[in-house]
Amino acid sequence: MRTLYWFVLLVSAWGIVLGGCDGDGSSGEKKTPETLRISTHGGAYRESQEKAFFQPYSKITGITVVVETQEANLYDKLKADVSSNQERWDVVFTVGYVIFRAMHDGLLEPIDYSVVNKDNLLPWAANSLGVAGVVYSTVLSYNTNAFPDAENRPTCWRDFFDVKRFPGPRSLREGPAGNLEIALLADGVDPDKLYPLDVERALRKLDEIKPYIKVWWKKGSEPPKRLAEGDVVLSSAYNGRIWAARQAGAPLQIEWNQGLLDSAWWVVPKGLPEDRRRRAMHFIAFASRAEPQANQARIITYGPTNIYAVGKMPEDMQDDLPTEEENLKKQIRLDNEWWAENENAVLKRWNEWKGK
Repeated sequence: MRTLYWFVLLVSAWGIVLGGCDGDGSSGEKKTPETLRISTHGGAYRESQEKAFFQPYSKITGITVVVETQEANLYDKLKADVSSNQERWDVVFTVGYVIFRAMHDGLLEPIDYSVVNKDNLLPWAANSLGVAGVVYSTVLSYNTNAFPDAENRPTCWRDFFDVKRFPGPRSLREGPAGNLEIALLADGVDPDKLYPLDVERALRKLDEIKPYIKVWWKKGSEPPKRLAEGDVVLSSAYNGRIWAARQAGAPLQIEWNQGLLDSAWWVVPKGLPEDRRRRAMHFIAFASRAEPQANQARIITYGPTNIYAVGKMPEDMQDDLPTEEENLKKQIRLDNEWWAENENAVLKRWNEWKGK
């Protein structure tokens, strides 16, 4: 019955007439199958989206969902597409600071909130140009075999920098976003006073740990693999990746304290034809509902943005979400607007520092 309800709801909203008729009510002529083109992340996260969003949406609506995995230069491609009216994608899903930069640069369509229901979303998760689809956290993670004494394990980023008390090779994500915050927190900066980031102070702090960084990871799959195999004993990592590795039996642990909360957003590139723009809005509406978001969080434990989604999940999984109440209290939200405004200058300085 639920599938039937969704089908009726969606086709009614789009004005599609059943019974062998085309869109203007005439009969006999078959319509070209509709397609929705989405740009999103790869790996385990894309797999979770396929199962929770793309496949159910396609089954309910009959619309073919074509998915493209993003490369590092997503922003440049998006800007070029909008400037040239290439219209490569209908919906883009990616990390916050890239999305906020696109917002600032006028590359996105306004979200149609007569279609997308924002009433059930976290207060900050819906703005005029985008809808946050998930909350994730970059956390301190470690191999428990490397630190067998449960009373003497790392609990904050200061401990990550303490190579005497917690010896062994480390790993951090490639790039300045997140790493500068980690360094400043390790250097004693109050979380409420992180921004604007003191870039030079952060880099001086990172100088201390740089010789111990064995791996600058680029893919979310790397930290759990490196930790489980013992290549490194401490690493920054995405919380969902560590959770998945633990489910597979890896002796890994998450420290939620000083986790860096971030979000990824659904947006629509500017300039789409009306029919494609309308399909994009209806897909975002579907992906913002509680049940699909809960289904995704069952697959990989990133936090839903629909406030009713957590209640649809098994209780024994709720403690593993970054948006669980107690976990949330311990963490710090990244300032995507600051990064959107400062990314280019900071990245240039970061590359100079890495090249030393």
